[in-house]
Amino acid sequence: MATRVLLATVAVAVACSSGPVTPTGSPTTAASPVAPTVDVTTTMGPGPALSTNTGAPSPAPAFGEFDTRLAVGFAERLVAATGPRPAGSAGDIAARELLALTWATTGWHVVAEPFPLPQGGESANLVAWRGDDPRGGPHIVVGGHIDTVAGSPGANDNASGIGVLVALADELRDEDVGPLVLVAFGAEEKQPSTPREHHIGSKAYAAGYADRVTAMLSVDMIGHGSPTCLCWYRDGPATLAQELAGLADDGFHVEARGDISDHVPFAERGVPAVLLWTGRSPGYHGPGDTVELLRPGDIERTGELVLRWLRMR
Repeated sequence: MATRVLLATVAVAVACSSGPVTPTGSPTTAASPVAPTVDVTTTMGPGPALSTNTGAPSPAPAFGEFDTRLAVGFAERLVAATGPRPAGSAGDIAARELLALTWATTGWHVVAEPFPLPQGGESANLVAWRGDDPRGGPHIVVGGHIDTVAGSPGANDNASGIGVLVALADELRDEDVGPLVLVAFGAEEKQPSTPREHHIGSKAYAAGYADRVTAMLSVDMIGHGSPTCLCWYRDGPATLAQELAGLADDGFHVEARGDISDHVPFAERGVPAVLLWTGRSPGYHGPGDTVELLRPGDIERTGELVLRWLRMR
C-alpha cells in the first residue's frame, strides 16, 4: 500500500485505502483502516522533509520551564479539530495526523504502529523519539492515550495528557535526556466488543518492548483536580511512584490503584510504572468533558514534575 505524507496548510493528510481524512467537528465512529507504520519525518513528494534535523549542530540547550500555554493550547486545538475520537474512527485518525505533524515539526521522528481492534478495524500507537531509534535497547516511555469514548470531546480525558506530551517534545527538542520514547496510545478506552477490552494500544507496545522499558509514565486526565495522584498498579512495583514523590512539591500523593490506565500492561510485566491522574472530573466520559474544564495550574503541576524527573535521570 503506497502511503504519502503531505504537509498541508493546517493539517497532514495520510493517504491509505480509506482515502485521506480531514479533521471535522463530528467524525464518524465507524471503524476505519489506518496506515501501516509510517515514518513521518520523511516527505514522499515535493517540499521539504517534515523533520527539522538538518545535520547542523544544535545550540547549547536552554533548560527552560514546562510550557503550560503550549500544553493547554494543543489540548484545545485537538478537541476543536477532531471532536470525539473513539478508536478506529475518523476522529481517531485525524487526531494522530495532527499530533504526528506537531511532533515532527519539532524534530522528533514519528511512526504509527497499527494494531487490530476486537470489534474489527484498526487503530494505532503514535511513537516518537529523538536521534536514533532507542527501542532496540533500554528506554523510558512517557505516554498518554489519544482516543475518547464515543460522544465525548475528551478535553480532560485525555487531550490534557496529549498536550503535556506536546509541550515535553518542544521543551526537550535540543536536550539529551537519554533514551526517551513518547507514545500516544490508541484504544485505551473500553471498546464496543464482547468482552469490553481496553488498554489495547499499551498492551501492544508492552508486548513488543516491555523487556527493554526501564520506566513508564502514563499521563492521563491531569487537567482538573488536586492533588495529582502518583498512582502505582497494586500488583506491580511501587518504586517509581516513590521516586517521583521524592521529587514532587506540594500537590501530589501516592496511591495504589487498579487497572485504570495505560501504565498497567507495563507494571504487569515488572516495569516500574506510574499513572499521573487528577481524578474523575465533571463530564467524565460524556459530552461535558470540554475545554472549559481544563485548569492550567493542574496541567502545569504534572508537566513540571515529569520534566524535572526526565532531566534528573
